[in-house]
Amino acid sequence: MTQRDRQKKGRSAATRSGSRTTKKPAATVEQLERERNELRARLAAAEEHIKLLESQRLEVLNRIDWVIDSIHNVLERQN
Repeated sequence: MTQRDRQKKGRSAATRSGSRTTKKPAATVEQLERERNELRARLAAAEEHIKLLESQRLEVLNRIDWVIDSIHNVLERQN
């Protein structure tokens, strides 16, 4: 048996299947947590911005409806 064959035989099933589990360094975990927190903050800011845009849209639609009603009233009075 060659040295290569002995090395293959000594590997565990998990190693052979390629699913190695390694512990991530604390720095990587901290970096991921910072990124997660940043993304959460950006999501919250985006949701607030969406709420603002929706309220502005509703205001604009109400104004447009008011202008259309006003024009209809003026046209009815002229007839």
